[in-house]
This record gives sequence, structure tokens and C-alpha cells, in this order.
Amino acid sequence: MMVHTWGEGSNHTQNFDSSSVPPQLVTHLHEQLQFYKDKAQKLEAEVQHLKEELALRHGSAPRPPVSCQLSIQKPPSPITIAFRIENPQLQQNNAITSDKPPELADLLKRVPKADEAWCLRRKELQLYKPEEVIGTFMAFVFGARPAVISGQVRDQSQPPTDTGRLEDFKAFVKGLRRESERATQLYYFAELLFVSLCRVASINGASRDTIDSLMDDFLPSTRKRKQKRQFTYLSHLRASVLWPIHQAELLRKKFKHRADEFFLLYGPTVTKYRQLHENKNTQKFADLAKLPPPPREEEFNSGISFAIPLMITLIVGDRYKSVLRLPRDVQLMTNIALIKSTKP
Repeated sequence: MMVHTWGEGSNHTQNFDSSSVPPQLVTHLHEQLQFYKDKAQKLEAEVQHLKEELALRHGSAPRPPVSCQLSIQKPPSPITIAFRIENPQLQQNNAITSDKPPELADLLKRVPKADEAWCLRRKELQLYKPEEVIGTFMAFVFGARPAVISGQVRDQSQPPTDTGRLEDFKAFVKGLRRESERATQLYYFAELLFVSLCRVASINGASRDTIDSLMDDFLPSTRKRKQKRQFTYLSHLRASVLWPIHQAELLRKKFKHRADEFFLLYGPTVTKYRQLHENKNTQKFADLAKLPPPPREEEFNSGISFAIPLMITLIVGDRYKSVLRLPRDVQLMTNIALIKSTKP
């Protein structure tokens, strides 16, 4: 056996007798060589697999597979794994956000985070100055009766089933259907108030056909709708007004008059209230909504309540309490308002 050896300053060939090497050592060396070859091929295949998977994750087209051969190239840089300590509170908030119905998430997005934003919204809708607030309140309550100038509440002997009042109020609310932001937002609230009036009239014995006809004519028309709305849809719409009334009642414990004012400043269409009412997962709105609390010093808006039950009482009288389940604080506001309005 010929073995080439190299040394410093020398270059020569030396005869080497392979027969002197034990057979066991030769076999062991062959096995070790084959083992490392197999291991190198497996590593090469694994590297190629990781490259293809990485390419798929980044959206690029996978490269054609490369034959597994022993490579003398440098091994790829090691994969870096990053660990992050999760915040349990953050995980809980993400879980709450992910399971919120879209209509609830949309309404929560409207909630202002600071008192400055709340007051700015009042100015945008011209509900900041005392005369603006009073004028808007009077328009809602007495807008259907232009002849009432003194603010006197109507005759309490007149039943709430008087559909003539609904005709007048319908005309008043439809007059708000314009393009300006103030008119649009006031229209949404007046729409809620109108459907609440229809619910009161319907439950107190007014003709169902008459109420349905008034509502169908009042609600915005669509190009696709050629037939009148079904009774079931309109009935569910009338039931949906209980959702904002109930939520305002819950919010009122923490945010006082701003609970009702929220639905005036930020409330959606009555169709959205129907979606909120029919989804049981939306009942947690009062817990999730963090309104800016009223300032310590009393603000003028606290003296003009936009509570739906109170406003309906001033419009149709005191006979509807059993329909919308007036809470005690709203009953007190109602009685005070009735007393003040009947004073000369």
C-alpha cells in the first residue's frame, strides 16, 4: 500500500503495509464514515425542508427539491427563537375584544375616552349652549305641536293611542333627514323616540295595522324593497327600543345624565338597535363602556334629561310606565318635569 506523507520541507512517498492494520479497525472506520455520511444527508434534507417551509410562509413559490448530497458548504445560521412574557390582563382584554359582536364593537368605538372629546361632540351637534340644549329638547317633545309655545304638557286625559300625534311626530322626525352631521345624529335619536312611541301606542291597544303602516312609511326606503315590511320585522323593531333604555338605566348609576346623553350624541340607527337587542352577547355594553364621568361642578346639561321614558311621558302622558318599566330615578324626573310644566 502506497501512502503519501507531507512534512515541513519534505515531499516523499512511503510504503505502508495495510496488512498490518487490524480488520476490526478497518471495519469500524468504514462504519463511522458511513454513519457520518448518512447524518450529513439527513441534515441537508432537513435544511432544505426548512427553507421550503419558510418560503411558503412568506408567500413565495417553493423551490424545486435539491438532491440530498453531502455538502461542503457552511451550515446555515441557527434559527433564533424569541420568547415573550405574556400579560394576563392583556390576554383577557384580547379575548373580550375577539368575542364581541360586530354591532357591539362598533358602538363601543364611538365611546369617547376623555371629557374634552365629549364636550367637543356637544359643540359639533350644537348641544353645548343652554339655549341649544333647551331648544333641541323642546323640539323633540313638542316638535309635533307647533302651536304649543308655552311648553305646557298636553292634556293627560288624551290616550297614548292617539295616532294623530304619531302622524305629526313622524312629519317632524322626517324633517331631520338631511345631510348635515347634526341633523343626522338628531334624526337617529328621534327615530328611536318615534319607534318607542309606536311601541307604547301598540301595547296600549292602538290598531296594529295603523302602527305598522306608520312605521313602514316612516322608515327609510330602499330600492330593493317593493313590498311593505312584514309585521314580525316591525314588531321586533318596536321591541328593540328596550335595549338602549335598559343600557342607559345601567349606565346612569355611574355616569348620571350622560348615560342618556350618550345615545343622543353617539347613538346608531334603530336598525342597529334591533341587531343589538337580538344578540344576547351585547348586554355587557354597560360594563364595557367607560364614559367620561360628569365633572364635580354641576353642568347645565344635567338639568335637561334626554331619558327616553321621561320624554315619552311628556309627549303622551303618564300611562305607559308599565310598558317600559320606569326606574325610580326616571319616575322622579318625570314627576318633577310634569309639575314644572303645569306651573303658570
